[in-house]
Amino acid sequence: MDEIEHVIIIGAGFNALMCALEAQQQRPLNRQVDIIAEVIPSDPSPARWTTNLSRSCYGSYMTSLPAFEEVTFAHFRKLSESNSQFYPQFMHTEYFANEIIEDRIAERPQARRLSLDEMINGFQQGICFRNVSVSPSFTAESMMKEFLLNGGRLFRGSVRHIREVVAEGVKPFTRADSFEENMGSPHAIVVCIGLGARFIGGIEDKSVSCIRIPLVKLRAPWVTAGKALYDKDFQAILSLVPTGNGDIVVAGKAEVDEWQVVNFPSSSLEAKLTSA
Repeated sequence: MDEIEHVIIIGAGFNALMCALEAQQQRPLNRQVDIIAEVIPSDPSPARWTTNLSRSCYGSYMTSLPAFEEVTFAHFRKLSESNSQFYPQFMHTEYFANEIIEDRIAERPQARRLSLDEMINGFQQGICFRNVSVSPSFTAESMMKEFLLNGGRLFRGSVRHIREVVAEGVKPFTRADSFEENMGSPHAIVVCIGLGARFIGGIEDKSVSCIRIPLVKLRAPWVTAGKALYDKDFQAILSLVPTGNGDIVVAGKAEVDEWQVVNFPSSSLEAKLTSA
């Protein structure tokens, strides 16, 4: 019989849970997958650094995603085909103040370039494609349930340094009377802790930074399509995502490396909404 591999995932966000599910599916009979996380999906807030207003979607035209994030979004698209109530699809239109790359259009479902008469003032090009709206809290909870049903184990705790997991696996996060044979040093560790990666090695990694985006949730059941506007540097200055239940989430321009919570003036977002 093959040796049972022990894989530990640190974190319980979208990408962490997707990594855990993929690891289980690759070797369902010969691999024990465990998650160590301080914050889990069923907690009051979906994550320490986000808000319940947040809404994820398949990803914009200009976004170049790492391979593991493409796998995550492919998982969402598959879910939307069988459960459109919780993973609604919608047509999404994006306008660019600069020229876009032609070969990227094929990477989005049902994508097409906008004609000149479909463009709005101040923007040169645009595309329309089918997108998926995802509720982070609901989706993460569903993924966690699937992980646990597949034999995965969840350990609550804060990893102070990666070395404690390398040396003893999940042992530091279990009761003294519950040690098991496979709780030693793991075969593989996958770190998916977002901003927590800034300190996980014991030395602050300042290349890991946060992104804050002003959000507002509105009741607008007549809005069933998404929209996004990009400046000449291909930075989103406004985006709109329908949630599928009659609400929409509107986001402004992202602030990079902004660690302080800021109350953005409502007038600036209202002005952008009016112009769009």
